[in-house]
Amino acid sequence: MIDDLTLRFATLEHRSKHDGLTGCNTREHLLDVLNTYFQNIQTGGGMCVIMFIDMDNFKLVNDNFGHDVGDKVLQNFITLLKQRLRKNDLIARYGGDEFIAVMNHISLEEASHIARDIVQLASKSYDANEFNVGCSVGISILNRDSVSVIEIIKQADIACYAAKQNITYDSVCIYNGS
Repeated sequence: MIDDLTLRFATLEHRSKHDGLTGCNTREHLLDVLNTYFQNIQTGGGMCVIMFIDMDNFKLVNDNFGHDVGDKVLQNFITLLKQRLRKNDLIARYGGDEFIAVMNHISLEEASHIARDIVQLASKSYDANEFNVGCSVGISILNRDSVSVIEIIKQADIACYAAKQNITYDSVCIYNGS
C-alpha cells in the first residue's frame, strides 16, 4: 500500500513538472527553478543565460496539416534541442511553440554559439524542410543586476521578437537594454 502511494505521488509530481507532449519541464516548474537561481545569484553572485526559443511558422503546420502532425513536429524539435543543449541545461515549454532554455556556468559567447547551432539544426531538420519551420532565439542574462525572473524572461522574449524581425527568420538576438 505504501509503495503504491509512493509511486502514485512520484507519478503526480513528475506530471506536475513535465509537459505531457514534449517531456520538457513545465512553465511553472521553470519559474520555480529560476526563482531559486535568482535568489542564489542575488546572495552569492554568478549568472545564468536564458534563451527564449520560438518556432517560426509553426502555426502554418497546425493549420495546413493538423494538430497531430504539429505535435510530431514539436516532439522532433524538442529532440533536436536536447541533442544540442548541454546535459545539465534546463529546457521548458513556455507556451504552445515557445521554449526557454536555462544555462548555468556558461559564457555569453558560448551560449550564443549554441543558440546559432540550434537555429541551424532546426532549419535543416527533416520536419523543418518538409514543413518550412525553423526557430528564432532571444538571449538575456540573469545576474545580480537583474530585477526579477519575469523581467529577464521578458528581455529574452524581446530579443527573440527582434530576431524574428530579421527578414530570413532563423536568427539569434541578445538583449542589450534597448
